[in-house]
Amino acid sequence: MNAEIIYTGKNERYNINATTQKIKHLLLTPKGTIALERDYGISIDLLDQPSKAACALLTAEIITEAAEYISEISILQVTADADDNGKVNIKVEWKYVDD
Repeated sequence: MNAEIIYTGKNERYNINATTQKIKHLLLTPKGTIALERDYGISIDLLDQPSKAACALLTAEIITEAAEYISEISILQVTADADDNGKVNIKVEWKYVDD
């Protein structure tokens, strides 16, 4: 899985790099692998679906999980697609809630 994280806000009060890292960590962590936080991450079972269905389910899960675990941000857009080899590419555009 390849993830591109884009900050579209204008707020300079926060550490944008740290928040971008939180988003990447959430996206690249398989659900069930963090001790005491078994619900954190993205379900890798989604990737067993046909590519169009997997991308749609992945988009919905990213929005839901970000709202749960990174409440200081607002997800503006998630784009997920799979190439011919089955590699999933994700693009997440976000801003801070108070931007």
